[in-house]
Amino acid sequence: MPRSVVSNLPKVASFRIKSALVAMIGALLLAPLVGRSPAYAAVALDSEEAAFCTLINDYRASRGLPALMVSERLANTAEWHSADMAAKNYFSHTDSLGRDPFQRMTAFGYGYSTYRAENIAAGNATAQATFDQWKNSSGHNANMLNGNYKVIGIGKATNAAATYRNYWTTDFGGVVDPGAVPCPGSGPVPTPPAPALPAVSISDASAVEGNSSTGATKAMKFKVSIPKANNKAVKVTFSTVNGTALAGSDYLAASGTATIRAGSTSGYVTVKIVKDKIREASETFVVNLAPAANSSIADGSATGTIVNDD
Repeated sequence: MPRSVVSNLPKVASFRIKSALVAMIGALLLAPLVGRSPAYAAVALDSEEAAFCTLINDYRASRGLPALMVSERLANTAEWHSADMAAKNYFSHTDSLGRDPFQRMTAFGYGYSTYRAENIAAGNATAQATFDQWKNSSGHNANMLNGNYKVIGIGKATNAAATYRNYWTTDFGGVVDPGAVPCPGSGPVPTPPAPALPAVSISDASAVEGNSSTGATKAMKFKVSIPKANNKAVKVTFSTVNGTALAGSDYLAASGTATIRAGSTSGYVTVKIVKDKIREASETFVVNLAPAANSSIADGSATGTIVNDD
């Protein structure tokens, strides 16, 4: 017949009829490191484990508590302990290697000096039934609603030949360790920030106007650059804007795309200035940049100076 045990530190035990469960808690406890247990794969919850994640985080939210993240290390700890209990047909916080929960967590890499706890249960196949089982037990409920805990590991194992058939373990910790991810159903998995795009700058330029009575032109080249070479071509669009120099008479309006080739740090924007024989002051216009492909803008405006030589 299924059995129920509730224990805290110091240990207190009681018995029920329909299911089995045990709670163990610890605060600021750093267990001694023992030989590492066999590693499990990265965080991967089955449907019932994922359902339990949703249940406990919804429950915590209803009490104004933040959602628990799933720790890969605690998930591996919980999975191993549930599988060990199911395979070897026992029900205890002390595993078949003689380790208590805190030694076991440390063996799986979660050895932080922080708040840690463990709930175990047996007899129920579903997340809802196990959640209700723990919710109705003061020690287990206190662990589920403890604001000191930030991460959880959830493990369920089944062995039809074992006394209780279904075995559950949840391990709690107060440090969000590397590899922790949100519980399924508790919010979207955060999207990693996109890598920074190469930041393009354009330099001012100047050119002597030159003399002509036929509207001949000459090139003024503006250097566009990035701090370091990129493995993809970097492209920006450009366009000219009048200043004291006017498009058509002093320079030819220009727009288009400038490219910095892959592996290079610079390219050029070329604007044609109009030669004339008019005596006048030096004149200016502006070239503006905008991102096109694989680029951002660091300094997107440059002044072109047409130096009069008449």
